[in-house]
Amino acid sequence: MDILIIEDQRDHADFISKLIRRHVPAAEVTIVGTLDAGFAMDNTSRRHDVAVVDLLLAENFSAQHLKPDQIQMVDGVRLSEWIFKQELCRKFLFITASDQIDLLKKYEFGGLEMDRKFLKKTDEEYPDELVKIVKEFMDMN
Repeated sequence: MDILIIEDQRDHADFISKLIRRHVPAAEVTIVGTLDAGFAMDNTSRRHDVAVVDLLLAENFSAQHLKPDQIQMVDGVRLSEWIFKQELCRKFLFITASDQIDLLKKYEFGGLEMDRKFLKKTDEEYPDELVKIVKEFMDMN
């Protein structure tokens, strides 16, 4: 099981990695910490079973003032669509601290047929839900 974590806050990426490794010991975890590093992956890169993606990677938009017509420009969204098109991953768990999570959930991701779920980082159940969703995605393989 290969898990890709795309998170620009290294301490949070390490937290997710440790959490996944504790509950899914067989998981191989790759951390990508920047938008440029994410786009540097190409179709010869390793395929991942699940990608955990910080939607507001590098916070190129004020999360509180995000408008529906801006979502396609959000770094985590652009990178996820590109990863899907490169066939590097088909299952995405999107995480964000933004109160705009409901708006982000409505985005169609360019009509791409990707499996996707969303979690808010600030929810009390966040760690347990993250593990639960990763395991659910693994069972779908």
